[in-house]
Amino acid sequence: MDCKGDRVCRNGLCVGLYENVDTGLITADAVSDIANDTRDAEELADYFQQDTYQDTDSHEDSSELTDTDTCIPDCDEEGKRICQGDGYTECTNINSEQKCLKWVYIPCKAGLECRNGFCGQDECTKGERTCKDGQTYTICQEDQNGFLKNTELKCDAGTICLKKLCCPLDMVEADGFCIDIYEAIVSSAPDCSLKIIGQSGDNYPTGFPDDVDLEKNPPSAILYTCSRAGVLPSRFITYNQAKAVCLLSGKRLCTKDEFILACTGGHSDYYYPYGAQWLQNCNDYSSLPIARETGSMAKCVSDFGVYDLSGNVEEWVEEENGTYSAMGGKAACRNTIGAKCSMCSFSVNYKNNFTDTLLGFRCCK
Repeated sequence: MDCKGDRVCRNGLCVGLYENVDTGLITADAVSDIANDTRDAEELADYFQQDTYQDTDSHEDSSELTDTDTCIPDCDEEGKRICQGDGYTECTNINSEQKCLKWVYIPCKAGLECRNGFCGQDECTKGERTCKDGQTYTICQEDQNGFLKNTELKCDAGTICLKKLCCPLDMVEADGFCIDIYEAIVSSAPDCSLKIIGQSGDNYPTGFPDDVDLEKNPPSAILYTCSRAGVLPSRFITYNQAKAVCLLSGKRLCTKDEFILACTGGHSDYYYPYGAQWLQNCNDYSSLPIARETGSMAKCVSDFGVYDLSGNVEEWVEEENGTYSAMGGKAACRNTIGAKCSMCSFSVNYKNNFTDTLLGFRCCK
């Protein structure tokens, strides 16, 4: 009987080439007796001997193996935390014998929330500052986990903290900024221990020109400013010079709003440093000299402790929308000085290269 296709005759039956074959007894000679013409007998013998062939009867039952001998990790960075719901999950080693990292959920305590994988809560308002003593203050800022906490810091040398800010010793704190106590003087020494410039005329050095600009037209001569009582303030100074000398001293020109706030002492119903009604408390009437020594009129002081913000020398303020203004003096009113021109909000516009015997400045920070 002839078997068709790849079937072979075995014990009078047509069967598959490898059907019911004891593979352990197969040799190249035995295979040659049952192979068809298309397969090499040596190749068939090699097939059953190669490592990729597995006789499942010779292995143990796979159901006897368990998963407990091997850990399948959930995460790969021990200690890593991720906020989830009302708590966080942490990548933790749950097996002391072999490292097995798994995500473990930990709820936050009542009243706390999770940020960056840690439970906590805000304790203050961002940016809020408070002086602890003259040299130490606290500021509310984010900690490493994103929660607002009070951090204690030291003031820079040469400054003092009385309310919230560390201000230079020749300045006082107004409402959120520092301002010179007195109208400014200019000197070539940082502590103004050398000759004061601009008291009797425009004697600023040629290396500090009228159009000085620290970026576009830097000076070859360096000048500084100080705030000091009992001296004639520096005048004959341009807007650019006043701005530059403030910056070189680690300060800046005051804005209009800052000038008004410092002058009224933060009182919404004040028009003058001393109250709502005009009094002859400042150098703002014609019978007094054009300019007097700083702080010489003891009643011309605001509740913040700033002198001569009304009358005496006009003071440059920060340029606003292309307009250059001066505030606080009596030059613009000349012979009609009095209640109107002495108001904290009064200002006059000048060109930025204008100078005058009654035009000075003070700085803020």
